[in-house]
Amino acid sequence: MPEQLVFAMEVFLNGLMAGVMYALVALGFVLIFKASGIFNFAQGVMALFAAMTLVGIQNGQVPFAHLINAIFGTKIHYFGWEVYSVFAILLTVGVMILLAWMVQRFVFRHLVGQEPIILFMATIGLAYFLEGVADLMWGSEIKRLDVCLTDNTCLPQGINLAIDEFTFEIFGYGFFIDNLDITATIIAILLVTLLVVFHNTPNRAAPCALWPMTIRPPSASACRSTRSGSLSGRSRASSPWSRAACGVRSRVFSSHCL
Repeated sequence: MPEQLVFAMEVFLNGLMAGVMYALVALGFVLIFKASGIFNFAQGVMALFAAMTLVGIQNGQVPFAHLINAIFGTKIHYFGWEVYSVFAILLTVGVMILLAWMVQRFVFRHLVGQEPIILFMATIGLAYFLEGVADLMWGSEIKRLDVCLTDNTCLPQGINLAIDEFTFEIFGYGFFIDNLDITATIIAILLVTLLVVFHNTPNRAAPCALWPMTIRPPSASACRSTRSGSLSGRSRASSPWSRAACGVRSRVFSSHCL
């Protein structure tokens, strides 16, 4: 078999595994768009922020260490301890939930009723902002990610020797396939499979989609009527999103969704 063809097969396999990871990011784009009607351009930067946060927590790095040292003249960069990957992942999930709440509370909530292009441009600005915050918080240098359950049980990284030996016996050329890429691909396939099974499970009540953020807000007079309670009982029961746009707290899902 020609050497160029064998090399192309190796590149194809590596590209396929990298594509699976990109597919997860693309899936996030689709889910957010279906739920809110917004193409969140900052989704990829949020994944970057999560990865940098995970590495920073694992290494016991002090957040905003560069900024703190520049202001106070100190030289503190690390707490002096390391966190196992399982706990670091849980802490990272908590940080990302807090970040998502802050983005919704301080950015998207104030854009209800705006034109789609305004929402799109807001997500672009959010992407640049989060990228700068991530560099300021954890540093911009290249980082290494080690996924370890304990000191002696880490996910293998580097070339997979079994695949290298197997392909060398067949093609006379060993494929360089990274063990971490294989693990990430398996996890990504499992997550996508679980999502597909969840959406195709029979006898499940249809999930209630979130109202798109591009909905037109009610007029000022309607808002005044809503706040004063002068709307009819039927209007108050059937327009929770209008009341939310007016700043009135209410349950936004109908009874069959709860």
